[in-house]
Amino acid sequence: MAKQGPADIGKRWEFAVKEQNLTEGKKRVGECLIEPLGRVGMVKPSNMTVDAFDGYCDDLRARLAYMSAEGLAVLAEVVERNGTGKKGDRFPSVMLVCKMAARIETPPPSDSRLVRWQIRAHGVDALRGGWLVGLYRMLKAAGRPLDDAGLNVARARGKDLRDNVDRARGRDEQGRADGEDLRLIAGVNAQFDRAVALLAEETGRSAADLLALADGVRS
Repeated sequence: MAKQGPADIGKRWEFAVKEQNLTEGKKRVGECLIEPLGRVGMVKPSNMTVDAFDGYCDDLRARLAYMSAEGLAVLAEVVERNGTGKKGDRFPSVMLVCKMAARIETPPPSDSRLVRWQIRAHGVDALRGGWLVGLYRMLKAAGRPLDDAGLNVARARGKDLRDNVDRARGRDEQGRADGEDLRLIAGVNAQFDRAVALLAEETGRSAADLLALADGVRS
C-alpha cells in the first residue's frame, strides 16, 4: 500500500468534515422543518405514494442541509402558510420549498457537472491566460460544452473583463471608484475565488499552487 502524504490525509480530513456537516444538516432539516410541519398537520401531496414521499423528504434534507436551525424554523412557518391542496395542508413541491428557502438563506454556490468538466479541461489554461472568470461566466450562461469558437469568445470576453476590472481597480486605488466600479470588482473577485476553488477540487491541486499560475492576475 502506498504511504499517504500530508496532502492525501488533508483531503480525507476535508471530505470527512464535509460528510459530517452534510449528515448534521440533513438531521437538522428533519428536526426543524419536516417533523414540525408533520406535527401541525401537513401531509404528503395526494398524488404521491408513501415511498415517493419518503424520497421527497430525503431530497429536501439533502437540498436544505446548508440551512441553520433558525432559518429552517422560519421556512417551516412559510411552508405552513403556503401549503397546497384544497385544505392547504399538503407539502408544496421540492422546487417551491427550495425557492422559499433561498429567500431566507442564500444557498452556497453550486456548479453543474458540465461546468466542472469544462473547468477541469480548460481552467488551467484560462488561469494562466487571465481569462478564468470569462470562462466561468461563459460556462454558467451557455449551459453546453464550449467548442473552439466558444472558447475563443470566452477568451475575448475574459480579456475585455480584465481590462474593465483593471481600470476599476485603478480608480479604486486613487479613491475615484464609484458604486459600479466597486460592484464590478467585488463580483469578479468572488467569481475568481469560486472558479479557483472549483479548479482545485477538480484537479486535486492546491489553491496556492493554482494562484501561482495566475501571476497576480485575478480575473
